[in-house]
Amino acid sequence: MSRYWLSERKDNLQQLKEWIPWLSSALIGIFGIIVLPTIVQLPVFNYFTLPEQTISLGIGITAVTGITLYAWNRLETYQQQQLKTSILEKIMGKFQVMSACFVAFAHGSNDVGNAIAPLAAIVYIMNTNAVPVKELDIPLWILILGGLGIVAGLAVQGKQVIATVGENIITLVPSTGFCAEIATATTILLASKIGLPVSTSHALVGSVIGIGLMSANQKVRWSTIKSVVLAWVITLPVAAILGATIFSLLVLLPWFN
Repeated sequence: MSRYWLSERKDNLQQLKEWIPWLSSALIGIFGIIVLPTIVQLPVFNYFTLPEQTISLGIGITAVTGITLYAWNRLETYQQQQLKTSILEKIMGKFQVMSACFVAFAHGSNDVGNAIAPLAAIVYIMNTNAVPVKELDIPLWILILGGLGIVAGLAVQGKQVIATVGENIITLVPSTGFCAEIATATTILLASKIGLPVSTSHALVGSVIGIGLMSANQKVRWSTIKSVVLAWVITLPVAAILGATIFSLLVLLPWFN
């Protein structure tokens, strides 16, 4: 989209101005259709007598209008300042901040859920002496633990992962980064909605590869992809071996039995 309808057009700023409402609608629409119906079920919205669909639609329209007006204002300001840098990329950078937030939300909705699900099941079994067959209530402390875990992981290796995905596969700019993040957030949120455990990093790498294949100015660095895929493949047997080893050591302890 950014290549054919924005970047390669001589009147790209005029095109951007016309596309801003649609970009805002796509950004909020993808997130809102999947997430807002759940959010409006929170107790804070019980004071409203309107139907949940009307509240969701109202929040979405308000958000789209606000983003559109803000982006139009920034575009006009940048044009008046006659910036030497790409005005298009500066505007798309604003949109990318929001798309990055949605990817972060999607990451927590799926990847963190995948991580805490076994712990939640173990705690349920220990407390009830029964195996959960249907849905189970997850204690708040497990949710907090999952959140702290992903934050700790990002603090330790986040910089390296961001550099690999954002620079070493292809060099992303705000417009291409926005496209990759929208595709990733949509995929992950849909998977979360229907209950599929997937990987955000897999989806994001796939989105970046897709952009690289469609780009006329960049080539995908397949050597980096080979390293990434190898890391994914190695993860499975290493995790299995570590799990079996830890379990075997625990079984030897008297209190474990």
